[in-house]
Amino acid sequence: MVLIIGGKYQGKHDFASEHFENARVIDIDELMLSEEGVQELNGKSPFGSDFDSDRKNIVIIAEENASGIVPADTALIQKREAYNRRLTAISKEADEVYRVFCGIGMKIK
Repeated sequence: MVLIIGGKYQGKHDFASEHFENARVIDIDELMLSEEGVQELNGKSPFGSDFDSDRKNIVIIAEENASGIVPADTALIQKREAYNRRLTAISKEADEVYRVFCGIGMKIK
């Protein structure tokens, strides 16, 4: 499994399609930031039943939000913390992790 992180509009999808042509690309931002998604992520895999058997061909794309302004709303803070905890867990499981900035990917794991 490969994890690609980066800010909004930094070229994560283009990087994934250029470097991992045959992979199943999963963009998890909307799922992880939704109320249902956070609950689902706390209990089971949101990636489908074939995730464990097909991990080598999966690229997960996620927005990096660690360097932004912290929201004033407590509920948004909790969602963001859950999101970042899940990204931390995914990065530990990932075979490779890339950070994309201005369309340039840097391997960080």
